[in-house]
This record gives sequence, structure tokens and C-alpha cells, in this order.
Amino acid sequence: MSAITFDETLVNKLPSLHESTEIRDASGKVLGVFTPAESSYYNQQIPRHILDKFDWDEIERRSKSTHPGYSLKEVWEHIHAMERHG
Repeated sequence: MSAITFDETLVNKLPSLHESTEIRDASGKVLGVFTPAESSYYNQQIPRHILDKFDWDEIERRSKSTHPGYSLKEVWEHIHAMERHG
């Protein structure tokens, strides 16, 4: 997970947020979601030592992929074909 440091103006607004809240720019575009560290939602999240095992760059790359993926049937057919030939 990456981190960002906000200026005092925004930092002073954050304590009033007690649940996950969308952060938007002036045009209304969602920039992200802020979840207070003290919230029950945040405390139920995946532990840090687990999150650190993810390759976030790879997840980002795959999320941008236009490849449609494969159905379970296609995967099994491929596995069985490999077993027959190898």
C-alpha cells in the first residue's frame, strides 16, 4: 500500500469522518476512498503482513488488461490436452 501526506486543511477535515468516505475533486470525480483507522471497517481489513504479499503493480496491470480471460471449461480442456501430449 502506498501513502500520501495531506496538507493541514484536509487533515483538519478527516477527524469528522467516521466511516468510509469517497474523496472527490471539484468536478465530482471520485479520487479514492478514505477509511478512518479507528473505524470497525478498517479494523476488519486484511492484516498488513498479508497485504504486503500482493504484487500491487501486477494487479493494476491485470485490471487494465482487455483480455477476456478463459472459462473454466476452456481451462480444463487445456489441462487435459497437456496431459494427453505430455
